[in-house]
Amino acid sequence: MKPTDIDLLPVLGRPTLSGDGRFAAVSVTRSDLATEGYISELWLAATDGSTPARLLTRGPHDGAPAFSPDGRHLAFLRPVPGGPGQLHILPLDGGEARPVTSHPIGAGQPVWSPDSKFLAYTARVPESGRYRGAPQSEAPRRITKLRYWADGFGFTMDRPRHIFVTDPFADDLLSATTQVTEGNYDHSDVSWSPDGQLLTFTAARHEKAGDDLRNDLWVCAPDGTGLRSLTDGGLILGCPRFSPDGTAVCFAAEPLDENNNAFATMSYGLWSVPSDGSSPARRLTGEDYHLSFASQMIHPVADGVLFAADHRGEVHLILVPYDGGAPKPLITGARQVNGYAAVDGVDGLTIAAVVSSATSAGDLVSLRAGAEHELTGFGRRLVEQGDLLPMEEFTATTDDGYELQGWIVRPQGEGPHPVLLQIKGGPYTQFGYTLNGPAAFDEAQVYASAGYAVVLGNPRGCSGYGQAHGMHVADDLPRKSAPDLLALLDKALESPDLDADRV
Repeated sequence: MKPTDIDLLPVLGRPTLSGDGRFAAVSVTRSDLATEGYISELWLAATDGSTPARLLTRGPHDGAPAFSPDGRHLAFLRPVPGGPGQLHILPLDGGEARPVTSHPIGAGQPVWSPDSKFLAYTARVPESGRYRGAPQSEAPRRITKLRYWADGFGFTMDRPRHIFVTDPFADDLLSATTQVTEGNYDHSDVSWSPDGQLLTFTAARHEKAGDDLRNDLWVCAPDGTGLRSLTDGGLILGCPRFSPDGTAVCFAAEPLDENNNAFATMSYGLWSVPSDGSSPARRLTGEDYHLSFASQMIHPVADGVLFAADHRGEVHLILVPYDGGAPKPLITGARQVNGYAAVDGVDGLTIAAVVSSATSAGDLVSLRAGAEHELTGFGRRLVEQGDLLPMEEFTATTDDGYELQGWIVRPQGEGPHPVLLQIKGGPYTQFGYTLNGPAAFDEAQVYASAGYAVVLGNPRGCSGYGQAHGMHVADDLPRKSAPDLLALLDKALESPDLDADRV
């Protein structure tokens, strides 16, 4: 495997399901080596696996699909000519996709109202006179907050993210669009209540916003009236979603310290709060459950909340009861759930999930009536053409008797092989069974194909092994993680085909 084999690693986005659960749509992004860019298209698949997945749009930059609940339209993001990505809707009974927004910096993920009549979304609103011409023509910025910039995007302080609601079927889209939120605050993760009477979202609107990590959970009417908070600090949170009966809002959160700052290795668990704000938020998962950064989403259904949890290099999809009881495993094994959608229908719960493994950057699978179906086969092309080398799991023990999980990817031949110790970023993520992502095995495959044995593993400070495993390094990450990394390396070097003199 070589760096140019990146074109064998299509990346699948978060899928969406039709209201009846019969069809799933997903974005598929591929590298284009000729243009040194990317192409993103939408694919459609029958969730019973009866027919092969097929191309729905040809991009070249389509993403974030969302089925309307009635199954008649698909909303998605597509750049307009010469401009940023805007919301489009595609009639599924035939016809061309058409744009329904025209924001100067583009629009975000579309979210349908339960009656399929409206779309909620976020869009950044620039200050007057900014982001319309050459940067040097703009007035200087005076920065007074610690959080003012996003890598890969630029300044955020002068173009806050606001929530909008639009009627995508109106003749006059401008008059049919309402800006729901106001002020110099970022608003994110919007979703609808089951009756369509409320929106919920996250925002940091407190006095010290921008100088700490606190944000809160908010609700309001779709026209922006009745804005109120459901939490009162102490958390960094996201992914708010109403329970199916509308009585609660579930969300993912990490506790903060007394100054509203975070430990970098604290679990991001599942929480719930009554939607009328009648009592404080409560945690539904134990501290050892951590929401995977591979999925970064939750999904309430009739019997509980779907939650993708890191577990020893794997990402499991589990169902957490609303009373906080023992979670039920749904998708497990030596693989990672990177995103999913779910529908409660007459045939029970249908799930569409993007699942990656040591030999796949991600394929779409469905879970219906207890049976799993593979809906795409992108990983098979990689296996057939990529000459993937096996991952060999091993365990190492530290000087204080703690057991660690690691892997070796060996090159072909007898050796002894020169050795690379690959150290992931983080801290609170994990190396695991996937060929896609910042802590994946694709780089190890490239190194091993070039003749190096690659040693990698999850020292304390990583996620997937419980809260104590992560918090071990909270007060001194470099000095406490280094002995674990060296323990993994030393154990691997006991193999006679690894050359301890060339590390």
